[in-house]
Amino acid sequence: MRNVAIVGLGNMGQALLKGLIDSKIVERKDISGIEKDKTKADIVAENFKVKVYDNFEVLKNSQVIIIAVKPQNIDEVLEKAKKFTEKKLVISIVAGIKIDYIKKYLKNSKIVRCMPNTPALVLRGITGVYCDIVVNEEEKTNVRKILSAFGEVIFFENEDDIDKVTAISGSGPAYVFYFIESLINAGVYIGLSRESSYKLVKETIEGSLKLLSQTSKEPSQLISMVTSPAGTTINALKVFEREGLKGIIMDAVMTAYKRSKELGKE
Repeated sequence: MRNVAIVGLGNMGQALLKGLIDSKIVERKDISGIEKDKTKADIVAENFKVKVYDNFEVLKNSQVIIIAVKPQNIDEVLEKAKKFTEKKLVISIVAGIKIDYIKKYLKNSKIVRCMPNTPALVLRGITGVYCDIVVNEEEKTNVRKILSAFGEVIFFENEDDIDKVTAISGSGPAYVFYFIESLINAGVYIGLSRESSYKLVKETIEGSLKLLSQTSKEPSQLISMVTSPAGTTINALKVFEREGLKGIIMDAVMTAYKRSKELGKE
């Protein structure tokens, strides 16, 4: 794969850049970046040894264009990019921005909409993908190769599913960190030092995820393995049930999903 350009070199753009270079999916000399923040551009150029530009002329020679900017900057970027994107593969990882919106600017491009998440920063992300109907199978293969540079990839048949992905895995790390922070604070509340509580919680989370990934058991079965009659765990779980924690989580995810859909209309 040759001549990939990444527009926007914030956290996610840099994560993808690192993944592409480390995995050798694209040769370093065939990757370029566009970043208007000169300080950030200089740092990326130095750290990754790639060429970074402050204008869009480099897109003339790019076969694949990845847009990794904030939603509030998308109009400016699409306006500047549109004359260089004819019939090219354009991968957007901009939250909430639908393909039809992008096509208002990039009328004859092949658009792919994606939603990665922040574990991509350590190359352990997961990305939901929806491709416009004009994207062919070879191009889909290239999309998978590119996005797998920073984690797992799942393709969806309906664009609305990307808003659902946003609510689950896009926002999901924040939910996980919120629970982790709460559990650490609970340890401090019952008398543990913050250092000890942090280590106990961190290792418990990491170990539990490894157990989940290395068994064929459902989460409910793994819960049962920890829960003995009249024991400590069942008493804690009783509080979760009494307070409706599952319902709170479902409501929160639904709220995130609705907000993702709203972003596409703003």
